[in-house]
Amino acid sequence: MVESIKKLREICQKPVLNSNTWYQRKVTRKISIYFTLLLIHLGVSGNVASMIMLITGLIASSFFTLGNYSAYLAGVLLLQFWYVLDHVDGELARYWKKTSAKGIFIDKLTHHIIHPFIYLFLGIGLWKQLNNPLMLILGSFTAYFLLLQDLINIDKRDSLIASNINKTKKELNQKSNMFGALFTKVSLIVYKVPGLMNILTLAAIFNLLYYVFLFYAITFPIMILIKIIYNLSIPDNKFK
Repeated sequence: MVESIKKLREICQKPVLNSNTWYQRKVTRKISIYFTLLLIHLGVSGNVASMIMLITGLIASSFFTLGNYSAYLAGVLLLQFWYVLDHVDGELARYWKKTSAKGIFIDKLTHHIIHPFIYLFLGIGLWKQLNNPLMLILGSFTAYFLLLQDLINIDKRDSLIASNINKTKKELNQKSNMFGALFTKVSLIVYKVPGLMNILTLAAIFNLLYYVFLFYAITFPIMILIKIIYNLSIPDNKFK
């Protein structure tokens, strides 16, 4: 017999809640546990859920290539579901007591695939919609910087979040100046999932995707460059 939702939250979610963002705790985790319950009944493993997540993300991104309001809306809503599944795979792994480095690798791999595809496919959609090949170029350009952000450990906070979010905040306040702390907070909210995904969702709903697309195409390279310069300035013995 499968445990109650309350018990499942303790088993599958409580170990990582302290490392989750407000959106994860108050929105995504509230929903994900019900899909976790369903997949437990079906005997689905965390790695299989990650594959389902990957397929969902690819389908969601593909909607953007159609280049119309309905398709954009369907794409962003399916991306929200994709992000829910991003939590389900870990919850299943903790339930089945099969957490592993391989599982983490598969989960991160799906992100490295989907993140750039979002903007690459959005560029294709806007190209079709506006008959402007510049959109395709900008979409490819932004997709590259999204992938660069994922592949290069230029955000020191990423590695710290996994261990203890409260300790991370304290260390950031002690080691970073006001500008650095503000820059880190803004970049986490605006340039990384789920913030980026939520901004795209609102933009699609209010038919403002074109303007948000241009915003990221212009600012992403600048943000990445600043982070790279900052990290290169860190002494070798303090670089983690």
